[in-house]
Amino acid sequence: MKTLALTTVLLGIAAESPGFAQPIIVEDAGLPTAIVSLADLNLDSNAGRKARDERIQQAAELLCIEPGKTDLGRVAVQRDCYRTAMASARLQVRTFDRAANATAAVATVSLVGR
Repeated sequence: MKTLALTTVLLGIAAESPGFAQPIIVEDAGLPTAIVSLADLNLDSNAGRKARDERIQQAAELLCIEPGKTDLGRVAVQRDCYRTAMASARLQVRTFDRAANATAAVATVSLVGR
């Protein structure tokens, strides 16, 4: 329950902070989650969509990739985590893009890894 409350608070902070560009990493139901704010982006522009995609990619890397961990088993786990996180984000982005008023509706994207 504490995790759910923390996640809710962090989502609120991310959504209300227009200059917030760094992902917030939380543990939700035992799974690491990165919350990426998009509130300050104009998603109707190419530049805004490019910034969104870069933030999502950076969040997935931060969430899943451990620099210096190069053993084969660990690399495979990190790659799977990254793929899962990106798939989660892509699904949300597609859903938001289909919304009638995507710019106003989207404040955050949550990437879940592992």
